[in-house]
Parts: sequence; C-alpha cells; structure tokens
Amino acid sequence: MRLHARLPALAAVCGLVLGLASCQQLAGSGKGKAEFTELRTQLAGSRDALRRAIGEGDLTRVGALLPAISSRLDEIEKRSSSMNMLDREHVALQIATARRTITETDRWVASGDLDTVRTKVNQIDVSLDEIDTILDRTIRGATDQPGAS
Repeated sequence: MRLHARLPALAAVCGLVLGLASCQQLAGSGKGKAEFTELRTQLAGSRDALRRAIGEGDLTRVGALLPAISSRLDEIEKRSSSMNMLDREHVALQIATARRTITETDRWVASGDLDTVRTKVNQIDVSLDEIDTILDRTIRGATDQPGAS
C-alpha cells in the first residue's frame, strides 16, 4: 500500500526528469563556442575568396573553391548536434540547399557559362548567409565553461 501512495509522486518526478532532458535536447548542449567561431571564420574566408573569384570572372578558381566550401559545410554539419533543435534543422536545410547549388554550379563552371555561374554563386551566398546567421546565434548562446554539461 505504501508504494501505491507514492506512485503519483514518483510519476511526477520521472516526468520532470524527462521534461528537463527534453529541454536540453531542444536547447542544444550550449558548448563549442570556440569550435563554431573557427568554423564561422573559415566559412567567411571561403565565401570572400569565392566572391573575389566570381568578381574577377575566374571560373577556374571558382571551381577550385567549391569543394572547400563543401568541406566547411561538412564540418558544420558534423558539429551541429551542439546546436538547439530548431537551428540544427534550419542549418541542415541550408546546407542541403547549398550542396545542391554547389553541384549545379560545378556543372556550369565546367561548361564555361560565367553568367549562370554568377547567378548560382549568388544563390550559394544566400544559403551561406543563413548558415552564418545560425552560427552567430549559436556562438552567442554557447558557453565554454569547463565541466559545463
């Protein structure tokens, strides 16, 4: 009988623990400020190089920079588990869009169509801008305290 009297309290405690665990999943781990800062800096450098190359009309350099940007996107995706759930989903969508556009751009680079490559690079830049915004928000919300969980 004593156990039956305690079941509602035990259920409430279990529900609270599960609720807190869910909030952590929604909020992300809050770690990795330095890691995301480095990724954001690397992505910005790649974006700037791509903008310069397209501004100069250098399709060879544009073609060489596309894999570097893809590599940066891979790294961001690998570390996205530290983001909150909404940002993680948003960044995944933007990365998928950027990858698709990079693949399309690579084909136009191979054909030598500078005008279409410019259009595609602008589309890539829109996705990269969204990713940069998410990284910035993640960096501002991150804590790099030793022992923080």
